[in-house]
Amino acid sequence: MIPSAAARASCDDLRLIFASKELNGFGPQLVVVPKNEALITLESSMLMNSSTDAELFAQGDEEVDDCNTLTPSDDTFVSPNLKDMNYGHATELFVDGRPGHIALLQFDVSCLKSSLTSAVLNLYAIDSSQNGGVFHAITGDVSMWDEDMVTYDNAPLSSLLSNSRYVKSLRKVRSHTWVEVDITEALSTSTGKYVTIIIDSTSENRVSYSSKEGEHSPYLVIN
Repeated sequence: MIPSAAARASCDDLRLIFASKELNGFGPQLVVVPKNEALITLESSMLMNSSTDAELFAQGDEEVDDCNTLTPSDDTFVSPNLKDMNYGHATELFVDGRPGHIALLQFDVSCLKSSLTSAVLNLYAIDSSQNGGVFHAITGDVSMWDEDMVTYDNAPLSSLLSNSRYVKSLRKVRSHTWVEVDITEALSTSTGKYVTIIIDSTSENRVSYSSKEGEHSPYLVIN
């Protein structure tokens, strides 16, 4: 750490400069102390360049199950009020029957290596509603939409809905609570790299769920 201001300068005029890994012998270090083991010091260059870093932290020889809890690769909603507007980075997903907001969530399930016993979608309700929406699911080998580009005008809604499988209709949901939707059957009888969840409604009573950009991201639990 090198002070860069002259003596007698006020604290507001001081700044700190830290050495990078390019300054040999003074680069950042990560100190790892395994329980009951010798101390290990890793230079930042080692962290950046070593292809076997993960082995230093491996716990046993069991393969890690990285497909147990998944967050959406994409999520958004589309609105008939603003048909050419993209809401890919909105923090909420709106659903109602009038004017007709529809929520879309996409998960990359290519990590599935074997048959599953359960798949449960978890959503955080921001606003309460008498109708939590109608859930549909469709799987495929390619993504049919992208959250950064999809709008009400260009979304393949008719194709998604006509080829999807009905999952469940939610009745009343309470604000600031988690809701669960079992989509096991939709996934266990279909194969594909992606699964899209479509949420629409026939009710004028709008419901809103947190998106992955919000404080409580949706997630899919697979067992």
